[in-house]
Amino acid sequence: MGMEYVNIGTDTLVSEYANAIMDTDVRIKPCGGLWCTECKHPDSLPWLNYMLDTPRIFFRKAPQNNPFLQKGVLLTLKTGAKVFELKGEEGREILSTKYKSSYEEMSKYYDGCYIDICNIFGRDGREREENFRLFSVSTLILFNLGAVESYRKLSIDIDPFDYYDYDTDAFYRVTVGDEKHTIEPLSNEYLELLVNICIKYRNFILAEKSKYPHVSTNQIAYMLYKQLETEYKREIEEIAKKKDLDSKKLIYSLSSNAIRRVTI
Repeated sequence: MGMEYVNIGTDTLVSEYANAIMDTDVRIKPCGGLWCTECKHPDSLPWLNYMLDTPRIFFRKAPQNNPFLQKGVLLTLKTGAKVFELKGEEGREILSTKYKSSYEEMSKYYDGCYIDICNIFGRDGREREENFRLFSVSTLILFNLGAVESYRKLSIDIDPFDYYDYDTDAFYRVTVGDEKHTIEPLSNEYLELLVNICIKYRNFILAEKSKYPHVSTNQIAYMLYKQLETEYKREIEEIAKKKDLDSKKLIYSLSSNAIRRVTI
């Protein structure tokens, strides 16, 4: 078995929720995609360890109803998955020159990017502080959910602690499900709606990209989100109801994927 990766936040991967990778104003850290960390052993999860060491982040990211009981997935990639390893001076050079410091550009050729923060800065230790300090742990950003072979569900039980009186290590227990799940392809209803949105908003998307070349893609996606929220409310709610999905997550994925398809 190859390396396994963990994503914390949901125990079900849904194609309709997959957001296209988008560059941001902070160019070195994109948004969208599926963010994971390596899992050498399920009893020690790097991202969860970091959050527990930083309570303000833990309580901001954790579920509001019960922050001490969290969900996750343990996934494996397909054998042929193409992942760019961003490490050392050579990796930084390729990112900045060949891909113009754009994860959107990289996603045309790769299924994901692995940022190795332990080996990212080469001889110059300042590089991490200046450019990669926003990555707290080594991270796999998965651009393409089709690269996932299968996943198992995780349940994470964390010993409760007080945000205002936190001076000891928090302990947790991880339960890994036995059943392997695969990700269902996009529904025909979603694909048809996405095509319609691309046709209707193609000129708007291209005009915004041309008019504001320095505005990041995720900002344009937000503008499109606000339009879809009203223009396609009924169609989106119908898909959400049929597949028991969250309509707001659908709107965001539709807006990011429409921009991706129009500008690729």
